[in-house]
Amino acid sequence: MHLLRSHSIESAQLKLAILALLPLVIVFLMTLLSDDLSPLAKVTLSLAFMLYHVWVVLNARKLLITPFQCITTLVEAMRLDDYSFRAHIPYQKGVVRDLFVELNRLAETHQSRKSRYDEHVFHLYSLIEHLDSPVLVLDEKHRLSHANPAASHLLKSPWQLHKGSSAENLGLDFSGKRWQIADEMKRQRWHLRTSRFQDRDGEFQLLLFSDIGHELQRSEQQAW
Repeated sequence: MHLLRSHSIESAQLKLAILALLPLVIVFLMTLLSDDLSPLAKVTLSLAFMLYHVWVVLNARKLLITPFQCITTLVEAMRLDDYSFRAHIPYQKGVVRDLFVELNRLAETHQSRKSRYDEHVFHLYSLIEHLDSPVLVLDEKHRLSHANPAASHLLKSPWQLHKGSSAENLGLDFSGKRWQIADEMKRQRWHLRTSRFQDRDGEFQLLLFSDIGHELQRSEQQAW
């Protein structure tokens, strides 16, 4: 294998081409030197020729195909948002080496961005937990994914019991490209504000409820 070790895929291809032609050259020279080969010599020569070509084919696969299989694995991992995988660079120079370097750099860049974004999402959930106003988090299918303790007051029961419930079952309506509370009486009490954010699991809807009735009572008390 040390004979086929190369600094680039281009030089590896050249070596494989030379090695593939070498047996033909040997057979040609032996034919010139000996017009009458014995049956045993012919069998031995044929067997050696076959084994040699099997060796060349197996090493050709390792040198030429395996690097691209590694690239496929790296790209598939990035497609699944896994940027921790790094490909071993098989050559010291050449186009394949440059491709491996660029893919590893791309994975590092996305991993750094993902780590920063995950940190932002973590802080967002921490902030939600400490808000006094009810907050509901809906997933891409408009099902309850998360909520804060204040949301239990809005839902009249612990929010965990409603996890996975549809927005419709939660008394919410999505029409006109905006969210609103389905019940008219509740709309007079609660003001709904919405936002979106992206998590590793997809896009989520953030629904923040402000108690208008409580604010009106406070304003009336301050006015008196």
